[in-house]
Amino acid sequence: MCLSTLERFVNFIMLRIMNLVLLKKVIWNILRILIWITL
Repeated sequence: MCLSTLERFVNFIMLRIMNLVLLKKVIWNILRILIWITL
């Protein structure tokens, strides 16, 4: 039971990290496109 709870917690953290990385990539792409358009 304790192990499964720990696994669930780790999975949750991994998901959060993946979401943050994806979000950062999307934001960088949008910024790059905006800069490209303005230049």
